[in-house]
Amino acid sequence: MQAEGVHRPAWAEISASAIAHNVRALKSIVGESLFCAVVKANGYGHGAELAAKAALVGGADMLAVAIIDEGIELRSSGVTAPILLLAEVPPDTVDAAFRHSLTLTVGSVDGAGAAVLRAAALGGRHPVHVKVDTGMHRMGVAPEELDEVVDILEACGAIDLEGIYTHFSVADGSSAEDRAFTRDQIALFDDVVVGLAKRGVRPRIVHAANSAGALGYPEARWEMVRVGLALYGYLPEAWLASALEATHDRLVPALTLRANVVAVRRVEVGERPSYCRRRALEKSATIATVPFGYADGYPRRLFDAGAEVLINEKRYPLAGMVTMDMLVVDCGDDVSSPATRWSSWVAKVTRRSPLTSGPSARAPSRGRSSAASVRACPVSSWAEMSRDLTELPTCTRCALSESRQRVVVGSGPSNPALMVIGEAPGRDEDEGGEPFIGRSGRLLFQLIEEEVGLVRSECFVTNVVKCRPPANRTPTRDELTACRPWLSEQFLVVRSPLVLALGNTAARSVFGFEQGIGVTHGRIVTLGGGRGMATYHPAAALRGGESVVNVMRADLRILKTLVATP
Repeated sequence: MQAEGVHRPAWAEISASAIAHNVRALKSIVGESLFCAVVKANGYGHGAELAAKAALVGGADMLAVAIIDEGIELRSSGVTAPILLLAEVPPDTVDAAFRHSLTLTVGSVDGAGAAVLRAAALGGRHPVHVKVDTGMHRMGVAPEELDEVVDILEACGAIDLEGIYTHFSVADGSSAEDRAFTRDQIALFDDVVVGLAKRGVRPRIVHAANSAGALGYPEARWEMVRVGLALYGYLPEAWLASALEATHDRLVPALTLRANVVAVRRVEVGERPSYCRRRALEKSATIATVPFGYADGYPRRLFDAGAEVLINEKRYPLAGMVTMDMLVVDCGDDVSSPATRWSSWVAKVTRRSPLTSGPSARAPSRGRSSAASVRACPVSSWAEMSRDLTELPTCTRCALSESRQRVVVGSGPSNPALMVIGEAPGRDEDEGGEPFIGRSGRLLFQLIEEEVGLVRSECFVTNVVKCRPPANRTPTRDELTACRPWLSEQFLVVRSPLVLALGNTAARSVFGFEQGIGVTHGRIVTLGGGRGMATYHPAAALRGGESVVNVMRADLRILKTLVATP
């Protein structure tokens, strides 16, 4: 049995909103061409279901996978959009492809025969795309055999020759040789399409461009582009950025790797941390240990490449060789803090320059967020907690407890479909003793019901801070810290598969986000056995009007795709 490491303080944050944004940004470049989102290899390691549904929210017209099982998995999760198999499948699996409404790729005479045989036996009409080899020499019909393949397919009434395509081998290359080869592939494919048209064969979807082709070769966009790497926020090569710059847009990486710092020590000048003792410290330094390594897909070569880590929004270099499950980070002259402080440091595993290759297919799983990792004392019920402040075992009597009117702990079922976390009680909540019962709460649950399909009684509702700050001001850092044990206990007792954090304070406290809600809204976070997402606080929607409401609606539609996901 594979151990997923749900108790390990390291995790991957996957932003569904970033994937949706990337689709929209790329569609603005490719114009009228259809958009095929490639979600093979478990969505390039981001999660195939999440990536597929986010891409469709962003406006993708079709999905593409490498093998039948990937397509069946998407169908099982409720995806109804067209799904293209990018390679010819074995003859004995054609039936399974057709039965799950997967669009077959035909890349040989034998493959055409197998498709015709099974389509005729099943009846109905089954779409297929023919792949032509124009220079990749991996799969596909040789141009001189294309007529025979087309004849076989066209003779079968159960086959719909929907598409024809090819694949570029060096479209990302910037050298004169690479660019000339790509243009030769385009010209050869164009000749193939023209030749078919002269025979009266005109497939509705002609496509060739991968991410690099879509960005770097406008003439290769035809009726559809197939985008993989760029979908997840990465340019195949830096020279392709010019297409995005022309639209004043950019790609947003969908994956962020984070971990809590697990150890800090002061190391003297001349010492050589980690395996192989590769580099001596030029001066005494604070060394932080982060539980993330090459077993998690972080290559050892990144040490020599000058990789860096963000800790509490500050950038630091690696201090030594990447080990199997740990990094050592040179924090320079920053003084080591007491364990109660550094154990809550969140490290963002990153590099200074944009990645030119996709993230590892193996993303680490996480336990709880830093806000939920604080040890809390057990309590019997939330009602008992809110009845009398002196009986609250986790209350530290911060400044808020002295000026409080009421403790508003939270309400809802113990096994809700959704846990909603706000910032702090407002005036209406303080007077009513229940979270989100005022104007903002009514707006919030109107949106949740309309976009997610859940009503308030199916949700557990709470705030990070349990007492209303004077004049409804933003809670201070000390007040947030004092209330964390309560929220931690709620995470342990309220078993919810989904968590929705509202606004900057909740998103930072619950998920450890460093950036504001304007950047992090819609971002999906893995939380042990469940998942979470942040969006704007409904109070911001009341102030900001329809534009903020529309953003919240879009975020909640992404959340809806996760409601039925195990």
